[in-house]
Amino acid sequence: MNTSSNFRALTQSVWALSGELNSESILDLLQARYCTNPDLPLLFLIDSPGGLADSSIGLVHELNPFTSLETRALGFCASAAVTLLLAGTHRTAHIGTRFITHPCMYDEGIVTGASAADLAARVESDNRLWARLFAARTRKRKESFWRDWFSKERAFDAAEALNLGILDAVLT
Repeated sequence: MNTSSNFRALTQSVWALSGELNSESILDLLQARYCTNPDLPLLFLIDSPGGLADSSIGLVHELNPFTSLETRALGFCASAAVTLLLAGTHRTAHIGTRFITHPCMYDEGIVTGASAADLAARVESDNRLWARLFAARTRKRKESFWRDWFSKERAFDAAEALNLGILDAVLT
């Protein structure tokens, strides 16, 4: 796992995540969040294969106070990065951007007996949480659609992300 931050507050009005959403990136993002006036416009550029999925949901909620937050996917936006993209009050991507979503996954090592049942319950609970968040943020699909959507890995382009309600606009 990458041990350096992939997040930078480039200016007071532009942030960038380029690379994995790891614990260092999350700390830097939270620091920027609490040092930035949420009433001013902010552009958050995201080019990321994803990372800490549970944390991405928390970050979406932490960014709720921003009244004019454009999240923009650049090039590649996958997994937890797609969730983070949903934090925007306006969500955009360049026309060539690729997206990937997948079911919740955990690196638990060897799983046996009761721990298998616990892990299965955790995956089911997290999949419901993601479906609820995507349904609320996209405003175009029901929670049942998103539960089915997250049942397998999916790769899609910016036009499909727009159709799904993940994006508000595709930049050409």
